Amino acid sequence: KFKQIIDKGVVKQQGLTGLNIFDGLVKADDGTQVFDSNGVAQVAITLYDQSGNSKDFSAGDKFDALHTYENADKTKGLNLKVFYELNQAIEAVDNNEISDTLQPDGTTRSIGSTLERVDNEVFDVLNIEHTKLGTSNSIFERIAEQNEHKIFNLKILNEQKFGVNIAEETIKMQQLQLMFSAMFSTLKQVNSIEQTLMDSII
Repeated sequence: KFKQIIDKGVVKQQGLTGLNIFDGLVKADDGTQVFDSNGVAQVAITLYDQSGNSKDFSAGDKFDALHTYENADKTKGLNLKVFYELNQAIEAVDNNEISDTLQPDGTTRSIGSTLERVDNEVFDVLNIEHTKLGTSNSIFERIAEQNEHKIFNLKILNEQKFGVNIAEETIKMQQLQLMFSAMFSTLKQVNSIEQTLMDSII
């Protein structure tokens, strides 16, 4: 997420994070939700970054999305919840789990139950986040239109205050040109008369 200045002293958050869109993170083995869509830890867990450094999270701690963490056993990473639910449904279909089937982690899974979770916890989440994104974008589009209107009004005020009326100034310039032409014509006639007088005196 990042913040955008939309007016003087007005800042609004724009965009969505991956955690928002994909509904947080879960353990890859049993589907326990570890971090919610805001990146807040739901359970206590120890994770490791790519350098092998451990980081302890308590419930309520904020997830640092700038790093990639693994589960404590370093064998399975954390999954985005939407992807986890989709993968569960795919595995249930691939294994033809028509009735509830016991999984290694002690939970049960079937095609029907996983598809129901996909419907309730995937499509619903994505639709809600899509609506939020659309609402956020519409606000910025409206602000952009308002700013264009303000700029247009400022241009008009600028022309009224400091600008010149091109048509009016063009007419004035043409009038000056006519005056100069008339003056030069008069001077030419005066010179011609003076020359005639001089010729007659001589």
